[in-house]
Amino acid sequence: MKILKHAQLVLVTLNILLAILAYRGFFQGKDILPVVFAIVSVLLGLIFIWISRTALPKYRLIGFALVVMSALGLYHVHFNIYNAERMEASRSRSMEALEKNKAPAVTFVHAINIMDAFNVDTYTAGNRFTILNFWATWCAPCLKEMPMLDEFYRTHKDQRVGVIGFTEFQGDELEAMNRIRETIHQVEVQYPILIDSTTAVRVAYKADILPATVLLNQNGEVVDYQIGIDGAKKIMRFVTEQMESALNN
Repeated sequence: MKILKHAQLVLVTLNILLAILAYRGFFQGKDILPVVFAIVSVLLGLIFIWISRTALPKYRLIGFALVVMSALGLYHVHFNIYNAERMEASRSRSMEALEKNKAPAVTFVHAINIMDAFNVDTYTAGNRFTILNFWATWCAPCLKEMPMLDEFYRTHKDQRVGVIGFTEFQGDELEAMNRIRETIHQVEVQYPILIDSTTAVRVAYKADILPATVLLNQNGEVVDYQIGIDGAKKIMRFVTEQMESALNN
């Protein structure tokens, strides 16, 4: 039982150490791990409370509260501090390379929501603004973002605002295309979806973090580059303001 007296302190200390590792990028590409560690810490804390339920001094309840807080701290550091800093650094690098330059060519081997031959340059030239959204079937934020982009597209397409979704596949083409088509059917988007068999386009646009959203003007130049759902909202808000400004002038 003496060991149990120090169990909560050990859990708090462990969570703090893991939070430091999270800040240094230890969990990059392993988003499930900090969640698992946080949940396990809280469960162990609950087990300790249950074992010692016959006598619950205040310090044990306080210790459990500290375990919960430290577990939440681990989660917060990874998802809201480290990832936020990483996304902003990626966005800054991409904007520095792409802003006000002619957008890289968009190649594709398959397309969805397109009936005729589709040319990205022609599509872009025919719109005042074109939103190019990089997504993937495994990217939960991407799938949450796509219906918002679709609503924006359907609302503004008559005002010459276009949206293009871009994704890629590797490995078995038939299996990958079935998965992409099923995803598009589930999210029910109407804007053009382009699919390539290589990472060349995503690399050219420096979209190393998904979802990534690029705003192109009528000349095919990069106006803005954002990462994440909030980034897409910023681009949609900017386009809306520009359209309203044009109507008022």
